[in-house]
Parts: sequence; structure tokens; C-alpha cells
Amino acid sequence: MKYNKLKVAINKQNNSINGIFIYNKKKYFFKIINYSNYYSELIGYKYALNRLPVKKILYHNILKNNKYIIIYEYENSIGKNKGLLNDFFVKYDKKRCLSLNMIYKLNSIISVYNDSLKDIKKMNYCPNDIFFKERIDNRLKKWYRCDSNFDKNVIINGKHCKSLNEIIIEAVNYFNNEKDKICFFSQGDPNTLNIAIKPYFFDLVTAGYNSIIGEFSIMFISTLFYDNYFCPKYHSKSYFLHEKALKKYTLFKPDIKYENKKVININCVLKSSEIRKKFVLNYIMILKEKNIKICSDIKYYIIMRLLCVFNIENMDSDDYYYSIYLVEFFYYLFKNKNENVLLIFEKFINDMEVI
Repeated sequence: MKYNKLKVAINKQNNSINGIFIYNKKKYFFKIINYSNYYSELIGYKYALNRLPVKKILYHNILKNNKYIIIYEYENSIGKNKGLLNDFFVKYDKKRCLSLNMIYKLNSIISVYNDSLKDIKKMNYCPNDIFFKERIDNRLKKWYRCDSNFDKNVIINGKHCKSLNEIIIEAVNYFNNEKDKICFFSQGDPNTLNIAIKPYFFDLVTAGYNSIIGEFSIMFISTLFYDNYFCPKYHSKSYFLHEKALKKYTLFKPDIKYENKKVININCVLKSSEIRKKFVLNYIMILKEKNIKICSDIKYYIIMRLLCVFNIENMDSDDYYYSIYLVEFFYYLFKNKNENVLLIFEKFINDMEVI
């Protein structure tokens, strides 16, 4: 729509409105959000300003009805289906052989963590706790109270496993008794739509000192499972102006077979693209170079990401059982607290089939 010199493109989602407007031939990015997210974003921006590559806030204020606006300087390298890490992946997901330029661009993002990982702190609270501990009551327990399948034992690829309810109880107990976490300064929600190739980081609601295992869990699940498959399928609105991903998610449709009787029996092959695998492997390399240790407790963070982004009971049958499979798979991937978890991740990623 057009008002004199003002042109606006608006994306309405469940909890916010965002988009782009052009005024006097110059682009700006805006967000209209509630007070809680508004306050958190301004605090996150304040702390991130000299620590992470972020765009400048040009204006912020209250609107009405408990809605607040933030206007950011626009990053001109971002356009229709280009500029974001997600766009980069979508463009090259079918590439089996990666060029040096492609790897360079991936590493330009990962290199941001070089300095951040030099400043490590122990914290008992992190901004990205909102994706984990704080979702136990309002999502995990609320969503999955009445699913009888969660009481059944599960067999994955011939391996006998616990029921989902047993795993969930264990995860809840873990977060209820969680002690101080090893943290570093980060954006806090590193999904592929929040990162520009240039690089820049967007959405600073959770910026601050965040747990390393929480940050890694989000990046890992987003890159290899959610932003390529589940999110385009179940939350298409988040791909506003980056809709090419909506046509490509079927590339990652799982090869899955399942049977639900007294026991749930699932066989599945996990696959990804070469470029997504490379990004996560290079991220792991940075952690290893910094001598960062990740403990086997990361499985509880991964479980929360798999169950508390979307309610899996609202998914179609294949994806419902695919989600159950992933929870069971990653729960059992880390059996021993003394195992080198980063090496286990490396082996898992290398073993994934390429689409």
C-alpha cells in the first residue's frame, strides 16, 4: 500500500507484526511487539551493540493497546529470497561439492564466535532460558498431558527405548534442578532466519550471556531439522519475502516407516544437505579450538527444541512419528556423561545421508 512517499510491506504473525517500509527511497525494517519483547529487545540491543554485528535502532516508542514499535536501519544485502543464511542454504542445498567462496561465507558468520567464546561466565539465568526451562509449564506440560502414545515404549531402528513420558519426566527434573551454566555472549536464538550472510544478527530479544549448550542446541536443530523442513511446513509466515524455502522443504521429507500397536516401532533415515552439514561441523570446529566442552546434558535441550517449538500432536502423522523418533534418537545418542559430545555430534553429522 502507498501513502504519498511511504510504501509498506507487512508480515503479521501470531505475536508480532514486522516488515519493511520505504520512505524517500530509503528502506527501514520495523517490528511491532508487546511490552515484554520490546523491553527485552532494547536491553539485548544495548548489550549487543559493541559485541555483535547488529543493525542500528533508529527509533522506538509506544503505539497503543500495549503495542510498541522498533525501527531498524535496513541491511541492503537482504532482498527477495537473498541475504539471509536461510536463503544461502536454500540456494545451495542441492550442491554436493562446496566452493571455497561458499565455505568462506559460512565461516564469516561462525568467526563472530571467535571473540565471544573468549569471554566465558557461569550464570544461573540466561535470556535463552525462555526456550527451555521457561517452556516446561506453558508448553511441554500443557501440550502433552493427554497423549496415550507417550506412555508406550518405543523401538527405533530395532533399538528398544523408553516411553516419551519417561524421557519428559527426566527432562523436567533436569531443568528443575539445573545448576549454573557455562555461558558466552550471543544473540540467543541463532535460527537461519535471524542471521544475515554479511554477517549481521537480528532479533535481539534473547541477546546476552546465554548457555553454550542452549545456543548450540538451537543452531543444531534449526539448521539440520527445523528451518529446512518443519518451519516451512508449519510456520510459513516466518518466511515472508523468503518464500523460496517453502518450495524446497520436501527435499528433507524423512524416509520413515512406523507402526503403532502396544509398542511404537519406527524406522527412519536422517538426511541433510552438504552445506548445512558443513555449517554445523565448522561451528563445532570453533568450539573445539576454544577448548569448549559440551556435556551429555545437551540431550535435554535438544528434546525441548523438538517438542516445544511446535505441538507435534498438530502435525501430520509422518511428522508426528518423525518427531518422536528424533526425541528418542537424540536421547540415546548421549549415553555416557564422560563421552566427548562434540565428537559424537561430528560423527552423527558426517553419517547423515545427503539429499
